[in-house]
Amino acid sequence: MSLNAPPSLPNLAASRTGPSLPSLPEHPVLYQIYTRPDLQQIHDWELMDRAMEVCMEAARLDKDDTENKNRLLVMKTAKDRLRKDLNDRLPPLTKQEAQNRRRSLEENLYINLLQDGYYETFQEIFHLINKQAEDRLKGGPDSILWHRAQLTQQPNKIDMMARLLKEAEDAARLGDFSDVYISHFALAKFFQAPEDIWLADHFFENCLTYSSLIPTDDGMRTAEARCQVGLSAERQGDLNKAIENLTDYYRLTYGHTWLSGSGLAMHADACSQLTRVYSTLAMQCQEEENMIASLEYYEKAFKFANESEDTNLISEMTYLLGTAFEKAGDMQIALKHLNNYLESSLSADDKDGMSKAYEAIALVHQVEGRTDEAISAFHEYTKVAEMTNNDKALAKASLRLGALHNCIGNYLQSAGYFIKAFSVSQSEGSDRVLINASRVQYGISVAHRMLSRYTRHFDKDSLPYWERLLDWKECKKNEFDKPLPERVSEVRREVKRVQQYRQETDEKLKEKKTAASVSTKKPRRSSVYVKRPSEPTQL
Repeated sequence: MSLNAPPSLPNLAASRTGPSLPSLPEHPVLYQIYTRPDLQQIHDWELMDRAMEVCMEAARLDKDDTENKNRLLVMKTAKDRLRKDLNDRLPPLTKQEAQNRRRSLEENLYINLLQDGYYETFQEIFHLINKQAEDRLKGGPDSILWHRAQLTQQPNKIDMMARLLKEAEDAARLGDFSDVYISHFALAKFFQAPEDIWLADHFFENCLTYSSLIPTDDGMRTAEARCQVGLSAERQGDLNKAIENLTDYYRLTYGHTWLSGSGLAMHADACSQLTRVYSTLAMQCQEEENMIASLEYYEKAFKFANESEDTNLISEMTYLLGTAFEKAGDMQIALKHLNNYLESSLSADDKDGMSKAYEAIALVHQVEGRTDEAISAFHEYTKVAEMTNNDKALAKASLRLGALHNCIGNYLQSAGYFIKAFSVSQSEGSDRVLINASRVQYGISVAHRMLSRYTRHFDKDSLPYWERLLDWKECKKNEFDKPLPERVSEVRREVKRVQQYRQETDEKLKEKKTAASVSTKKPRRSSVYVKRPSEPTQL
């Protein structure tokens, strides 16, 4: 009988009489446990013993079944060999270890924490696991939380949480809240994956709570925790709470030279964070067309940007403030800020900044009606776009220049700029909006260029002008750019035409009269021919 593929266990329920025994389901792995002594581990000794009892009972029920007896003998021998081999290599399991194997990871963790006296750690982990389960049920099968792995399915995260929380609880019993803060801050930094960010927010809140219990750092830990809580609120979309916490961060770091973990000055970092949040609020107000509130937020952001002493941040906020005033209709202040932004971009040789500045300045001049200044700014914008090989910016600048020349009546130059915009945008091959706009604007400029000469032909009450108009209507033959006919030649042609018309009319009248006279004349009578004698007739 093969040991690797033994026959199936007998059906005890059908063959046995008397007291019933629990039946053992057929399972190939269970046979391998008994018949392969080289296995290095076993999951359940009691299950193994129970299988042995079932096989022995089956052998007693059918004493004549030689095959069953042989199987029983093989399994007993295999079991003894396996037990001996495992006892030699592995220490025997205690009752507690066997129970631990039967319990889940979550249950073992709770029991160990409570046995070791870490009640606060138990409460913290129990709260987080239950909160995740409640949020998952609340979201339902259609939510993303339903498909995320639970904490109970991630032993590495549970172990990290338990280890650091136990360290924090030990430090709290000793009154060392600085170490408590460090443990919770380390946990928050550990859970930075997108699916674990809710855990990071929770531990940052704990850091803020414990930071107030540290009397020796002059509020540095509190400032750091305020910053992290503010960033957490910003991620969740609560900008007012973010500003509240970041303002506390700014206030606590004012006048101090503290450095963050990344080596940045904490006060400058607070200014940068507030600049970003106020800018976001200002943009939201712009979308809601609340320009007064938007300008207020932009001015606050500009103030914090100046205090941060970050030149790039100051330049960016100068540009945003200038465009905000331009949208609000205050062109003078907008032009002032945009010129400052242009100067900073020129000093830093920032080509992108120069392009943005020239475009915004040109638009302000265009709105104010200063066409020459607008054209000059757009020319500079075009030069920068050509230097940087920015086809999209070059196409936009050409469109703007064509529109300006079209407005002041330079239709030929306008058409040239529109052709340039079309060719550049077509070579780029991506922006269909620019391509279609170039086509339409070019057609408009050509029509404007024709319009003055076209309308002059309507004003003349003369045949040559009408002929040109008819040619345009019939076959779009454009002869409006040709010189207009002189008055003398026009009169001569008119006279010649009248004379020719009169001559043709006279000839037609003569033909009609001739035809009429022929039709009214009487027919001749037939005459008798009388021969005149050449000589007198002789009698």
